[in-house]
Amino acid sequence: MRLLVLIAQFHLLIFSCAVWGFDLTAGFKAEDLIYPASLLILLICVWSIWSWNLFNRSLFDPYTLFLTSVAVFNGGQAFLEVFHLNENGILNGTFASEIILKSLLLVAMGISGLHLGALLSAGMIRQQPSPGRMVPPVPPQCVRWVAWSMLLMAIPSRLVMVRDAVGVVLSSGYSGLYQQSAATGVGASTNVLSYFFIPGAFFLLAGSKNWLPGRIISAVVILANTAVDFFLGGRSPAVLPLIAFAWLWHRHVRRLPVGLLVTAATAMLVVVFPIVYAVRNASGPERLSISNLQDAFLSIDNPGIATLDEMGGSMATVAYTVELVPSARPYDCGIDYLYAASTLFPNLFWDVHPAVARGLLSSWLVWEVDPFVAEAGGTYDFSCIAEAYLNFGWIGVPAVMLVFGFLYSRFVL
Repeated sequence: MRLLVLIAQFHLLIFSCAVWGFDLTAGFKAEDLIYPASLLILLICVWSIWSWNLFNRSLFDPYTLFLTSVAVFNGGQAFLEVFHLNENGILNGTFASEIILKSLLLVAMGISGLHLGALLSAGMIRQQPSPGRMVPPVPPQCVRWVAWSMLLMAIPSRLVMVRDAVGVVLSSGYSGLYQQSAATGVGASTNVLSYFFIPGAFFLLAGSKNWLPGRIISAVVILANTAVDFFLGGRSPAVLPLIAFAWLWHRHVRRLPVGLLVTAATAMLVVVFPIVYAVRNASGPERLSISNLQDAFLSIDNPGIATLDEMGGSMATVAYTVELVPSARPYDCGIDYLYAASTLFPNLFWDVHPAVARGLLSSWLVWEVDPFVAEAGGTYDFSCIAEAYLNFGWIGVPAVMLVFGFLYSRFVL
């Protein structure tokens, strides 16, 4: 059965690549193929989740979450297109049909390659480790000592950062956070120490399976972090630690009911995310007004669809890259990955790490397509699929994503 799944996944990847290489102008118009390409992405995503469950017997694990995020942020608008929920077309008609079609096919190739790599890795790993590889468990009290050390280092710095950030958003809204001067070198030490805050909570939970106070304190830390980041206007910084904490609890303490996970995810996507987005740029007392939050939510048509539309708008990164590379910028031929690997070396000798000083792809893109947003401190989050295309062209997308899927699946399992 597993062999058949691998063969099917391989054929999905080959089919996606074949469609890209086909002469689309021979009897077909690009706009006529957008819907089939969107349907292809949806089918690949459904197949990927089902087949991973066949291999791993679990759908609540880091790989499933990673696969879902890649699919939603790069192909969310394709899902809406399948059900005719894009009123103005994919990406609001900003791009030509040829660019949209190429972007959809790149996303299909990327997800197919990612999942083929993951299935290959999963098929190679034994379900039970051999007795010779068993490692004795670390005593829970030692894990808790690590946790308390992290939290004691992080809490003062975290409180200072929260105080400053709250002051900024109350006066200037969420966008004001991106108009502050970035701390560098030794001046960034407060930021570095604050990064131990979330891992400290994770370590505390990991060492408190049978110690109720530790579980309560770790939950309070994570929930407080989530509440603060939602108030500031951030959604990813708020929800990612919460998801990781839920998975750790599910894996280490007690399995969480499927109904609870589905309800929580639905509430985030349909209620919390739209409200945060609607009021994130409000300042002063407007952010604290319950009636203002209620009015903001009621003003949104179909909040769930609006959230998926906004998240799926990240496919614009792929579309812009297809439009600009190689016409306005040559392929980077892997140099971006080498600079990324250089960040393994700490920033001890420069105010700004060479990988950042060279210029991030997200910065390049926003200055290229929207200088006004760039001037205001805004940026576009770059896509792993777009980065693979920018480095190696269309053939690099399935190849790079296959390597990512193989390594990440091996790491998870």
